[in-house]
Amino acid sequence: MITFKNIDKFSVRYFLLYVYVRFVFRYIYLKQYHVVGLENIPKFNEPLLIVCNHQSGLNDALAILFMFRDYRQPVFVARGDIFRRTFIAKLLRFVKIMPAFRVMDGDDPLRNYNLFDEFADVLSNGHSLMMFPEAGHEAGYMLGRFRKGFARIAFHAEKKSSYSLGLKVLPVANHYSGYFNFRERLAMVVGKPVDLSDFLPLYKENPEKAVLTLTKSMHEKVNTLMLDIKDRERYHIYNFIRAIYERRYVQRMGWKESYFPNMLKASKIIVSRLENLHLSSRKQQVRLFEKAQQLKEGLEKLRLRSWLFERKQDWRRLVLYTVSMACLFPLFAYGYLLNIIPFNAPRMVTSKIKDAMLRPTVAFGASVLITFPIFYLLLAAICGFFSGSLAAALLFLISLPVGLIFFDAYRKRFVKLRGRWRFFFLRRRRNKLFEQTQDLFAQVMSEMDVIMS
Repeated sequence: MITFKNIDKFSVRYFLLYVYVRFVFRYIYLKQYHVVGLENIPKFNEPLLIVCNHQSGLNDALAILFMFRDYRQPVFVARGDIFRRTFIAKLLRFVKIMPAFRVMDGDDPLRNYNLFDEFADVLSNGHSLMMFPEAGHEAGYMLGRFRKGFARIAFHAEKKSSYSLGLKVLPVANHYSGYFNFRERLAMVVGKPVDLSDFLPLYKENPEKAVLTLTKSMHEKVNTLMLDIKDRERYHIYNFIRAIYERRYVQRMGWKESYFPNMLKASKIIVSRLENLHLSSRKQQVRLFEKAQQLKEGLEKLRLRSWLFERKQDWRRLVLYTVSMACLFPLFAYGYLLNIIPFNAPRMVTSKIKDAMLRPTVAFGASVLITFPIFYLLLAAICGFFSGSLAAALLFLISLPVGLIFFDAYRKRFVKLRGRWRFFFLRRRRNKLFEQTQDLFAQVMSEMDVIMS
């Protein structure tokens, strides 16, 4: 096993990689990145243990890493089985990731004995330690059970410092607009830090009870920050109703639509109201869910999106929009031809990964570290060679990521345009399923207006 001593020491090589990946992640890979509650983050030199929900593999870690304005280099804790190969272990150590060994992974948890001292050293040096207590990612907007490892580490660090460390535990939650597509939106919500000293009297009296109490407390705090759909059996119908109604609710409340955290706020309220409906009027909830399920199936059969029923599909605007898309096609072609190979190359790897929630992580890692840098630099070198101008090569290099963003935006708008035309012709032909689905949509939205009023 490689040593993790001084892993928290500032690294210039890590910082250079950090700056590059941070820019790509926040401004190219994501369409929006927001941090709510920045004022709750303790100062740089204060020992800090961060706990967060886990939904999208490495992307969750990057989302936390890049939310700090002071460019700190926190140490992350990951499951020990991924450290079994020496090369991988060295790579993970370079990016400041340490292992924690679990029985469920076939490891001996006694191997954590020495690591707990190294975790404590990171904290005692005034640095930040980051953990995902669920010990695995959830497949959607839900919070799993917290394991006690982070609480044991916290108390061990305090005990090692003779209870003078002053450790704070910071609850954080992430919320994605989606998990699988390029240019999604992401909101990070930072809660108020918990002072571990509040739990120390209980720990000195009953260590195990203190560990359980802290674990439960942090689970509750993270839960209040995020969207947690607790009904696993009917998760998809809860999520469907939330997705089709959240924008309408934001508009009704007069909130800014372009500010993604408002969508999270709306989604939490919608899901809460639906959960309360189960208690106050179960029959009403059953009827609503039945209609929503029929609506969902109708939309899938028609290959339409729900937002089409809320916007006027005027044929004049539709023709004008189609003409404008045709005029912009050359720019799309430029971005497409120069980016399609590095854009799709990671899928050769991700398509073989069984866990769908891990695919975006692998795709991002392969794209940002391998496919796009190699392909872009190769194209820029070719441009410089034939033009004989370094300035031309640099301008061309800058145009490549711009073309990537335009190509992706155009592609998504084209899909929407196709949906608009399909909606228009189905309405003109008075398609029976279309009319039934349209009526169901109006009923579901009307009932939600009443529930949310």
